[in-house]
Amino acid sequence: MKDKIKGLLTRKKLFRFFKIALIVIFTSVVFLSLFGTVAHATGLVDDTVNADNLYSQYPLENYQLDFYVDNSWGWL
Repeated sequence: MKDKIKGLLTRKKLFRFFKIALIVIFTSVVFLSLFGTVAHATGLVDDTVNADNLYSQYPLENYQLDFYVDNSWGWL
């Protein structure tokens, strides 16, 4: 049984497996960096500075946008 396991996990086969895995990961990262889309929220928010409205008293660059996900599965 040990000889069978040693035959399956030779150094050459392990090196080939890790080489293929590294090529797949590298190709995926390159593909996603070239063709991936990035979402920007600045176009969705009005960027006018107006002292009359409290929400637009300061420019948009003054705020750090964040999001909240409610995963409690309770009623609102």
